[in-house]
Amino acid sequence: MVYNQNIPQLNNTIAETTVPIQGNFTHLQTAINLEHNFNASNPSLTYHKKASMSNLGGSPSLPAGTNGMYYVSGGNAMFLDNSGEQCKLSEGTTGTGGFQWIGKVLIQWGFVSKTSTGSGTTSFSTAFPTACFNVSGTPTYGGTVPSARAIVSIQRITSGGSATPTTSQFKWYFDRGSSAQYTGFYWMAIGN
Repeated sequence: MVYNQNIPQLNNTIAETTVPIQGNFTHLQTAINLEHNFNASNPSLTYHKKASMSNLGGSPSLPAGTNGMYYVSGGNAMFLDNSGEQCKLSEGTTGTGGFQWIGKVLIQWGFVSKTSTGSGTTSFSTAFPTACFNVSGTPTYGGTVPSARAIVSIQRITSGGSATPTTSQFKWYFDRGSSAQYTGFYWMAIGN
């Protein structure tokens, strides 16, 4: 059965549109049954098999009395909570360096290869939309366990001398001490 659009037309009588309207309802019922699994005897086995949502240009309004709703914006799944704040549900990368959204929190990670004492600046995989809360570093080594400790010092960059950190990069200082085994450090950042 095919869904017939624009039924009924303004000039149609009820007698002329009864069969097409019934056909449309049958089509919709068939589509709902294909996209959902309803189990009246065991509600725990009832689930949503498939859901499609059109891309929206902006945030929708929440209906009164709801806690949240899902929508798709620019191809990314989002959740709009009852306070009107957006939460990303899926977006990220994997590998040695990458990022992952977890609700309203963005976690990023990477590796800085450094075989000597020195400093530098590292850019995040993706800029934090609002703020970077924390960056931490963990020295790593290859081969035998080093006899001395390495130090990783992370300095959040401030813009214009204010206390507001930038959302796109951080400065670091790496001191491998007297141990040649250190090969750099892993870093992790959290923000939103």
